[in-house]
Amino acid sequence: LNTKFNIVKRIDKNIEINLSNGYFPNFEEFGDFRWKSALDLKIKLNTKFSLSINSIFNYDSFPEKGIPETDYQLTNSISYTF
Repeated sequence: LNTKFNIVKRIDKNIEINLSNGYFPNFEEFGDFRWKSALDLKIKLNTKFSLSINSIFNYDSFPEKGIPETDYQLTNSISYTF
């Protein structure tokens, strides 16, 4: 069982923002859960090229030993459509 919440907003014809949040509880142990948030920005530079900036935040309330509770990712990419 999990909960997800997504928002997509088009700023104009060339810019789109996606926000996604997820809550993943462990029902066998109260207070144990995972949280994931993602923010994606896509900018259409012209008819062929797009720029994407994607960030992800993960949280685990009870991670395995030696693993931090939080981690972050940032990915930048350029796309070419043909």
